Amino acid sequence: GLELLVRPGPTWPEHREQVRWLRELLLAMDTRGRRAFVRFVTASVCKPAASNPIIVYPQVESSSAVGVKGCDSKLPTCRTCVNFLYLPNYSSPAVLQERLGIAMWEEHIAFD
Repeated sequence: GLELLVRPGPTWPEHREQVRWLRELLLAMDTRGRRAFVRFVTASVCKPAASNPIIVYPQVESSSAVGVKGCDSKLPTCRTCVNFLYLPNYSSPAVLQERLGIAMWEEHIAFD
């Protein structure tokens, strides 16, 4: 299942709420949304193999004073060559859904 394809990295425990929110969001997405997510994280339209899963890491902030609310304005980022998703420490599932949606569907903003 989804637990094999989207795993937390070693610095985030399995029970981390942001990882749970991400999995719940992916389950609620339609096929088009899931494809967009996979393309965003892997730069491929193919679902990754269980042996090469998407690994979720916390997005490292340049300052420890940012706090959770400061993270809500950040977009998630990826390293597509290794299937890493760097996820800010969002304050709610709604913020995760909004910010991930912007990153997935408006990839051109990285080049503006």
